[in-house]
Amino acid sequence: MTELRGGTDWTDAIRHLPPGSAVIVRDPDPRARLAKIKALGPVAAGQGVMLLLSAERPTRPAGIGGVHIPETCLSAWRRVDIERAGFSFVSASAHSMAGAVRAVRLGVDAILLSPVFRTGSHPQARPLGLGRFEAILKRIRAPVFALGGIGVNQIRRINNGGATGIAGIGLFFEPGFTRKSGGFRAIGVRRAPGRCRAREVLRRGIFSNQRK
Repeated sequence: MTELRGGTDWTDAIRHLPPGSAVIVRDPDPRARLAKIKALGPVAAGQGVMLLLSAERPTRPAGIGGVHIPETCLSAWRRVDIERAGFSFVSASAHSMAGAVRAVRLGVDAILLSPVFRTGSHPQARPLGLGRFEAILKRIRAPVFALGGIGVNQIRRINNGGATGIAGIGLFFEPGFTRKSGGFRAIGVRRAPGRCRAREVLRRGIFSNQRK
C-alpha cells in the first residue's frame, strides 16, 4: 500500500506497477475519491491496473468496477450488497482473526491483513508478526495479502509464508522495488458470477493503496 504523499505523481506510479495489480483509492472526501478514480482511470486501464474505491457503506457509482471495505465498516455491508452491485473485485482489510472471518463471511475476493510488521504509518498498532500472520492464513479460506511494515527485504519471507501477495505504503517508493520484486505465484480462486477480473488482479499479487 502506498501513502498519498504531497507531490506524488500517481499517474507515473501506476505506470510502474505490473499489469494485474490494483490501486485502492482512499480520501476523507468521497467526492475527491471519485475525482481521483476518474483522473487515474485512463492510465490505469492502459497499464492493466484495477482501481478500487474505498467505500465505508454500500455504493455503486458509475464507472467503478471494484471496492475496498475497511474492517471498521464491514458491519455496514451485507453479502447481498456485493452481489447486487456486480463488482469485478472486492477486497477488505482485517487486523485480526475475527476481522478476517467477518470478511470471509461477507464474500470478498481478497483480504488485506495487517500490520504484519511494525509500520511507520500506524506506529501505535501492534504488529501481528509472522507467526500470527501465518496462523491466520492457515485458518482462512480466502486469498490474503500481507500489509504493514513490508520492505523489499521482507517480500520473500512473506511469499514463503503462504500469502497470496503484498500490499504496501512505503514499499512502492523504496529504491529497490521493481516489478520483479514480488515473485508471487499464480493462484486460482472461486468467484461469484460477474466478478471476472478476480483472477487477473490476484495473478500478480501486488496491491497499492492511496489514502490521505
